[in-house]
Amino acid sequence: MFESIGDAASLAFVQRVRARILDGLEERDFEQTISALAKSLTSSLAGASQPATMRAAGNIIEFGKHLIAQGRYEDALHLTTQLTKELDGVERDANRIYERRLSPEETRTLGMLLKEPPPVYQTLIRYDQQLLQTVEVVRSALSVLGRVAAARLNGASTQEYDAALQALEMGRQIDRTTGQAFQLAQWVRNVTGFEFVELEDADEWPPRVTYLVHLAARHERDQNWEAAISTYQQACEILGKAESDRELARAAEIGFRLALCLKQAGRWTEALKQQQANAATYKKLGDVAGKANAYIEMGHIYQMMNLYDPALLYYGEAYYLYGQAAEEATDETSRQAAQQGMAYAKESLGNLEFQLKVLPKGISDLEDARKLYLDLGRSGKAALIAQTLEEAARR
Repeated sequence: MFESIGDAASLAFVQRVRARILDGLEERDFEQTISALAKSLTSSLAGASQPATMRAAGNIIEFGKHLIAQGRYEDALHLTTQLTKELDGVERDANRIYERRLSPEETRTLGMLLKEPPPVYQTLIRYDQQLLQTVEVVRSALSVLGRVAAARLNGASTQEYDAALQALEMGRQIDRTTGQAFQLAQWVRNVTGFEFVELEDADEWPPRVTYLVHLAARHERDQNWEAAISTYQQACEILGKAESDRELARAAEIGFRLALCLKQAGRWTEALKQQQANAATYKKLGDVAGKANAYIEMGHIYQMMNLYDPALLYYGEAYYLYGQAAEEATDETSRQAAQQGMAYAKESLGNLEFQLKVLPKGISDLEDARKLYLDLGRSGKAALIAQTLEEAARR
């Protein structure tokens, strides 16, 4: 139900304009269409309720999405620029300072209170908080459209990835604020052509941290390890000291990603120290699989440093912990992940033992790994291990 006649009229007008556009408006009519959309938006903000205004704005956002889907990126940018200018005008009007002539009664009252001639005019400030909040939401939604259009127009450069990433985070916040009124975050993921990191409960993370994690992942894909390390370290600083289990889990996730980059950059001592801290955090959380992941990474680092005894020790500990995680798993996804960890730990053990010519033990561990991979349906991995076992048999 509409709250006022203004609600119904405003929304009906926007829908008529949008219908004309989606049915194939001629290029020469585009400026006229933008003008009509701008007028409908400003009239909705001035005369309709907030829910009706958001519905009207939603139709305009859908039109912008339609332009981008058609590859009309310049038009989408022009649309967002013009409508943002209209919103700027509405915002100025919502905070307008103006003067009103005092009535004779007000003049007499003020004269008695002040005991001096009162001013002829009274200065007032018009302030509409709800209107300003609505304007800011719509402006942000238009900004998301503009950033995506710019990213699609200019290609897959790092700068445009950053613009798309900012659009994703803005879209996520707007969706949360408006109850998915514009459905922006998933749309950004679908149309930008970029891959973004998925964080568990991403909506609950501090927005700046989420942005930095996405940016660091981009550096990882470019194998720019030092930039990725610096970015993850910034995220750690923003998270600060963890207090709750949720904060501990976030710290461990960022810390684990940081340690992987330190390993790739050849900063092995730092990577070990970080993984030790991660293992301690996972222990506090009771996350057995997480601790196993940290341990197997420590094994890899020790192996890269040619320190084979601790490498074998950590591979063995990881295998034990993965087995414990598999037994304690409450769902099939977690159980399979733990079982894959078991197979990977056995494979790492067997390969290192094979390298060190500890053949009876190495062959036994590789055979266990092969069976585990077969049970998991990973025949390709099992076949590779079988080739290694054949080599051992020939020796």
